[in-house]
Amino acid sequence: MFMNLIPKGGDLHNHLSGALFFEDYVNIFNKLNYCIDNRTFQVSKNYSNNCKSFKELDINTYNEMRKRWSILDYKYNYGNLEKFFDIFNYLRLPLDCVKEALLIVKSRAINENIQYIEFMLGMRSIINVDDSKNITFDFNNINILMKMFDNDSVKQSNIYQAIKIINNFNISDNNFTVKYLISLSRTLNPYLFFEQIYYASKIYNKTEEVVGVNVSDREDNKYSFIYYDIQIEIIKYFKDLFNLKVSLHSGELTRKITKPENLNHIHSSINVAHRIGHGVDIMFEPDPINIMKTMRDKKIAVEINLSSNEFLLGIKPIDNPITLYMKNGVPVVLSSDDPGIFMTTLSEQYYLLMKNFNLTFSELKDVIYNGIHYSFLNEKDKKEQLIILDKKFIEFEYKLSNYRI
Repeated sequence: MFMNLIPKGGDLHNHLSGALFFEDYVNIFNKLNYCIDNRTFQVSKNYSNNCKSFKELDINTYNEMRKRWSILDYKYNYGNLEKFFDIFNYLRLPLDCVKEALLIVKSRAINENIQYIEFMLGMRSIINVDDSKNITFDFNNINILMKMFDNDSVKQSNIYQAIKIINNFNISDNNFTVKYLISLSRTLNPYLFFEQIYYASKIYNKTEEVVGVNVSDREDNKYSFIYYDIQIEIIKYFKDLFNLKVSLHSGELTRKITKPENLNHIHSSINVAHRIGHGVDIMFEPDPINIMKTMRDKKIAVEINLSSNEFLLGIKPIDNPITLYMKNGVPVVLSSDDPGIFMTTLSEQYYLLMKNFNLTFSELKDVIYNGIHYSFLNEKDKKEQLIILDKKFIEFEYKLSNYRI
């Protein structure tokens, strides 16, 4: 009850496609006249004998769909990586569904006393990425590549339409503010990764609604290991060119997943990141003390995601290195990650935080305020959000003094 009532500030690591519960997806697809293929369990707008409306589903098909689209039948044990990422083979959120999704999560956020969220929107929802392209990437040809992309009329049209749609979401109001990060897949070859971040940077540069990019997807993918350093160089190039704000999923690995020598992504990420997500392998990284010193000095925050780390990596909340970061002065923010998929809330994350780490009320408030301090908002908007959070805490503490708990 306490954690539901307390002001939450911001949620800076939230995948919109993972913020929806199974039932939310069913309702959205039904409302927007999508059909479900009873053989592949993919959604489409091309109705056929096998692709029928959600209203026509029999109970067996519905239950099979729920099994494939959610973690309902899975426990929070190590070894769920394959199941989790398989879900998103079915649940790619089309751009015409995004506003309906945002309205749902906005309502929940307000009920949880969250005032600000940076939602990740997948690049695949905006521009179709042809994974079959395997063109050699060369830094010496960057200008040629950018000119070629600029001359691609189809993708330029997609960008224009995406900016128009994002600008017209109109989700923010006096009670709730939302901004967007373009989520980039690291499980691509360097040419395709470059193409993604180039178009994402163009979108970032043309709308104030998009405040940065987030590099995500599996860190144990072969491309993530083979091309990690090249991807970091590409990110740095666009960070410098567009003053791009960058968050990276980094250190979402364990010794059960890969060999010790591969536990070095945080070490590389802090060369380009303003924030990193997860960061759970910090104690196995090369020279972790200096990494944390750099994060402290450069004010590179770590986005802690307790429930998803337990489900995907088998790391129980009590074993999360959150106190290691805090004791070394690294800014910590608490996030929900994929609340709909993991069937959890940001309030539950704060409950787990307090239950496992015995933070003082002052330390708890620091984490909550970090959700605004380390957002990618401009300074003017950040100050406004901090004023709102100050008022919320005054009201909360006044009400708390009159409660009997």
